[in-house]
Amino acid sequence: MTTTTTAEQGTESTAPTTSVPTTVSTPLPQVFDHAAVQDAVYKLLTETYGLEDVGVVICPPDKPVEADTKFRCTARIDGDEKKVVITVTSDKGDYTVSYPE
Repeated sequence: MTTTTTAEQGTESTAPTTSVPTTVSTPLPQVFDHAAVQDAVYKLLTETYGLEDVGVVICPPDKPVEADTKFRCTARIDGDEKKVVITVTSDKGDYTVSYPE
């Protein structure tokens, strides 16, 4: 409670006060930068898997950085659209990339 003074009467009264938060700070879930994932997948397909004629790689935006989740990217390889599965292995943003299917 807080005490307030009424100036006209010179008396004190006790009035209850409440606090109402003006903003609620809820941390937003971390999501992958899909452009960075696309670049990393492209590099892995060409350098690690040794694939040639790899074209554009497209990964969906706003995928959560959450261990044990999966999502798919598409890659154009030799003119065909292939699926690449991304498996998130840690909450720190580590992931594995499957061989294209």
